[in-house]
Amino acid sequence: MAEKADIVDKILHAKKESISTLITQNSFDEAFGRILEVAELFHEYNQVYTDDELEEYLVQLEKNITAKLVKGKVKKDIVLFYDGFGLNSRGLAEIYLDAIDVAGYHIVYVTAIRAAENISRLKAVLDRNGAEEFYLLSDNTVEAYKKICEVFAQYCPAKAFLYTTPYDVPGILAFMHQSGRITRYQVNLTDHAFWLGRNAFDYCLEFRDYGASISANYRKIPANKLIRMNYYPAFDPKRPFEGFPFNREDGDFVIFSGGFLYKTIDEHRTYYKIVEHCLQHKNVKFWYAGYGDSTELQDLIKKYPGRVFYTAERSDLFAVMKNIDMYLSTFPIVGGLMYQYSAMAGRAPLTLVKGNESLGILLGDTEMKAFTYNIEDHLKSIDLFITDVAYRRELEKDIKEAVCTREDFIERMRIVLDSPQPSVFDLTPVDTEAFRAGYMKRFLDKVSTAKK
Repeated sequence: MAEKADIVDKILHAKKESISTLITQNSFDEAFGRILEVAELFHEYNQVYTDDELEEYLVQLEKNITAKLVKGKVKKDIVLFYDGFGLNSRGLAEIYLDAIDVAGYHIVYVTAIRAAENISRLKAVLDRNGAEEFYLLSDNTVEAYKKICEVFAQYCPAKAFLYTTPYDVPGILAFMHQSGRITRYQVNLTDHAFWLGRNAFDYCLEFRDYGASISANYRKIPANKLIRMNYYPAFDPKRPFEGFPFNREDGDFVIFSGGFLYKTIDEHRTYYKIVEHCLQHKNVKFWYAGYGDSTELQDLIKKYPGRVFYTAERSDLFAVMKNIDMYLSTFPIVGGLMYQYSAMAGRAPLTLVKGNESLGILLGDTEMKAFTYNIEDHLKSIDLFITDVAYRRELEKDIKEAVCTREDFIERMRIVLDSPQPSVFDLTPVDTEAFRAGYMKRFLDKVSTAKK
């Protein structure tokens, strides 16, 4: 594996070197493309959390490309929200836009044109008080960068939110370009992985100690830039349940799990061993809704015919959680929003904790019996949960109170916008070696398979 890793490092280094040449030649669109390519590889490989050379190339591009600036007096009641995703029902854009709107600010919303017809939930929030909407006609181009800067210059917002992918060159550059002129907030969505844009914000919004520790210790972001911002899932509680992907019979005990399948992979197959343990209870049916490499799941489907089911992710997720008997957290990486949907539906998320990365998403999670810290206790807890109704009720008692409410989030947003102050985090360095080893193995396996 070490030999393969050396080869990957050499490839990444060679690709990075070409960026400098492209910038020198004023081939800026090509430089954008190459930075995007390298950043995507860094994100997938996930052996470092930031890269000084890529950040320096962004600085050079910002200096060399002429773009408009916010000039003169900024407008204190205007907030620009840049959405690099443009997704309707996934992520946190809806709750952020809702809170900014309720807090009394006029929103200027910027996203890609491809999202225009697919964000009905976001548009419902934007339309409440006549927010401005701008759609970028191109993605990773100098033109997109300049257009974002034009919107900044046109509206002169006092504050702006960077809510984007880990490799969004135009969006990150546009926020870098406004340095010193406005207050810039970045929403740290992928706190466990590499992302670009270390110099694109004044405050980094973190939702847990684990991410704040990585930001401070590995990304070298000053602690006085880190602000805690918990979140909650946005959904329609009245949306009906769309049904099971199987016939549920009397006596069935349905265990549900889901999300990106990469979150279930480690070298010991821990998650899949847990699932197999669950299936030793003959009344258990296991359902996974998500996407990614389903090799392990397909093996279980063959081994346990009629008892293991795999579907695409569900848009009626809250209703799903209300109708299943148990939610099993993924391992070694947990799903934050999955946790919260489970808790809000009154289902305790049975979780095998792997370091601090499993904690900090639910309020008071360190005191919850649903969270266990070794495999033996985890399996015992699962057995009891399946067989003992009283134990199940004990774990589910008050679980709905473990999620930040909309009202809490709005009040926190008012504070963060009106008088931002750094938060107190436990910034003890976290050991991510084993976590990163899983990423390395998956990446190197993928490279090896592609070469065959």
